Amino acid sequence: MNETLSDQLQQAQVYYQSGQLAQALEAYEAVLNQQPAPVISAQVGGMLGMIYMQMDELEVARKHYERSFEQYVAVESELDPSERQQFANLATNFANLLIGQQAAKEAVPYLRAAIRLYESLAEANEQQFLPYLALSHYNLARAATQREDIYTWRKSARTATELYERLEKERPAFQPYLANAQAALAESYSNEEPPMAEVFLKRAVGNYSKALERDASVRPFLAATCNNLGYTQKQMREYSKAVLSYTQALEHYQILAAEQEAEYLPFLAGTYNNLGILFTEMTDKDEAIGNYKRALGIYESLSAQAPWDFRPYQATILHNLGVLCDEKQQYDQALEYYDQALYERQQLAKENPDSFLPDISATALNMATLFQSQLEQTADMAFRQKGLDILQVAEQALDQITQKRPAIVSMRSELEYFRQFFRTVKKSSLEAQLVRNKIDAWQEEQLSTLEVAEKQAFQQEIIAALESYLKEYPDQQAMQEELALALGHKAWLHLLEQDTDAALAASQQALQVGPQHPLARVNRAHALLLSGAMDEALAIYGELKDQITVDKKRIRELIKEDFQALRRRGIEREEMAMAEREL
Repeated sequence: MNETLSDQLQQAQVYYQSGQLAQALEAYEAVLNQQPAPVISAQVGGMLGMIYMQMDELEVARKHYERSFEQYVAVESELDPSERQQFANLATNFANLLIGQQAAKEAVPYLRAAIRLYESLAEANEQQFLPYLALSHYNLARAATQREDIYTWRKSARTATELYERLEKERPAFQPYLANAQAALAESYSNEEPPMAEVFLKRAVGNYSKALERDASVRPFLAATCNNLGYTQKQMREYSKAVLSYTQALEHYQILAAEQEAEYLPFLAGTYNNLGILFTEMTDKDEAIGNYKRALGIYESLSAQAPWDFRPYQATILHNLGVLCDEKQQYDQALEYYDQALYERQQLAKENPDSFLPDISATALNMATLFQSQLEQTADMAFRQKGLDILQVAEQALDQITQKRPAIVSMRSELEYFRQFFRTVKKSSLEAQLVRNKIDAWQEEQLSTLEVAEKQAFQQEIIAALESYLKEYPDQQAMQEELALALGHKAWLHLLEQDTDAALAASQQALQVGPQHPLARVNRAHALLLSGAMDEALAIYGELKDQITVDKKRIRELIKEDFQALRRRGIEREEMAMAEREL
């Protein structure tokens, strides 16, 4: 090589190392113009590829790398170890450029070439070239990740892990690289075998933690791996472990955000959001709400600077907060969150309708659920109109969606259900259900006490509620039957206290309300029997004995059970034995 060419190469290298890229570019191109030997031409092409990459002129860089690679291939058999290393480095740099451009499939041949070269170099000098070989396997795993080639991804990540384990035993400085490989291997298992993913993520966390004692720059990787470990443990329903892993991630992101707020606040918010999702799955609504609110506060501050980057996260958290408050029956707070989520999603849909119209419909349908709950719990028909109004919002969004995904089909079905409910619901039916809910509570109270007097007090509450309802809605047959049953039970309670006069009066009331109600008639017969009107009682028993009740028992079986209950109370009459014989 003549002195002038050597000087030019040396000067070009000085320019490059001092950061004078334009001058380095000019000097290297001057060398190429002299048509040097193929090896020198390949070396210079590699340098030009690196310079154009740094100048962000990636297509030009690709052309230089490709030409340089072909030149190296043509003379590979003539290369000395130093030149073979340069060839391997070029193949690696070219592959990394392609991976960065999401062209992983194109990168694979160059990575395999680098692996082949580094393997041969490591045979002669393992200490020097084993790190390069390990990194090449790791890069091949990265490329396979993009291609979702699980086999190559897992095989390459495992090989990289094994190589870095050998290196780390002698040189702890390789702990971060080992952790990187373990994290990549864990990711290959995350969907199919979460327990294996957890094993390697734990190892990665351990190695990052050790490395952190010497090098603070690994903290972001440690934080991300703790976050991934928490997600994997959540998928496995190892909730207490997931809480701990997410909390560790949170601690690291808090430190990072304090140092570089703009870069790490989004990650901090994301981890709070992950904890919100986790606690929701754990049905710990208060913890979920607390973490969602922390995430929301950060996203609101970020959205002020870059609304279209963070507004979707903000809208989703508002929706989730609405769901949790709705479940806690904190309806005013839930509606406030839903309103905010709906507004945010409507704004987002103006720019990206395909992505956010389904979200508008989801929030609107949740609001319909809320109005349904309020309507059913208060019988306030104002909520009916609110339900109909919000369904129009859901319908307008769904009408603009052309996809037929299962989620969209499901939302259309929900829309039809709510539309039918709000259009046909009646105040009388709602208030009837409210009365029944009160009756259920009073009946539970009755079962909790053995004192007949207390049972009578609860029974009178039931009767009063039914009478009040029927005063407003006298034509409701089902509630009339409920009242007949309640009065009949009142008669029974009087019988237990041996107050036959009161029992007769209550049973007469029951028959006035429901003349054909079987249990009201049975209790009337009991009252008549114990008051001495044997023939009249037997006539009623005879008419009813073969009827089937709602619980599938014949009346005669219920009568015998009633007599046993009376005997347990110390009530024994000859007439009862006679009636049993007749039955």
